Amino acid sequence: MKRLLLIGILGGLAGCGDPVGTPVADPPPVAEAPAPVEVASAPKPAQPSGPPIKVAPAEEQAGPASVNKIETLTGDAAKFYSVAGGDPAVNGMVTYLAVSGGPAEGWKTFQIGDFNDWQIVEQAKGRVVLKVNRSTVDPTSGQIKTGDALLIVGVPAFAVDEVTVTPAS
Repeated sequence: MKRLLLIGILGGLAGCGDPVGTPVADPPPVAEAPAPVEVASAPKPAQPSGPPIKVAPAEEQAGPASVNKIETLTGDAAKFYSVAGGDPAVNGMVTYLAVSGGPAEGWKTFQIGDFNDWQIVEQAKGRVVLKVNRSTVDPTSGQIKTGDALLIVGVPAFAVDEVTVTPAS
């Protein structure tokens, strides 16, 4: 009985292949390796293009309902935020850096500027580069001109009495 069972199993396995006389399909072609991807070099860090401006803590604090944008810095007890204020069509985002002094001192805020918009483009320990879009009035023509600029903002490790804002390129 065991012998018949074994012959049946082997016969069944033999029947699993291609029937005799059936052509076997060619294997699928091997895909060629993709072309190497060029890796762009890292952008150069922003470099100062003018003297730093010292900014003292802001006297006035905006209420939380006025905040329209906030970016918390990684690794630092600091954040950038802006509040709605001024003319919304021209530089309507009053932008601040807030630095924590811990539970004893609380937060100190520094007004960085008044912009149409801003974004963090670089961040390293002790400094952040902001790309800002702001409008200015041409004194001779009275026309409003809008453009982008880079600012290097010194970010202290703890609340201090001033921070620096340096134009960059």
